[in-house]
Amino acid sequence: MLRNIDEITEKAEDEEVKTMLGLIAMEEKRHHRTLLELSQIVERIDRISEEDWRDYLNRWANFST
Repeated sequence: MLRNIDEITEKAEDEEVKTMLGLIAMEEKRHHRTLLELSQIVERIDRISEEDWRDYLNRWANFST
């Protein structure tokens, strides 16, 4: 998805479209980082502490929605 957005953004001529695609790309990158970190947590689930979970949620939870 990120690769597709980047390719389309390069071809777009309208600045508003580029801005919107840039925002979408930013959100997709955030989701990607979140999933990677969650994957790492799951891999070590037997060793994860409650504090690790709280740290994860505080970094990635979007409480504004």
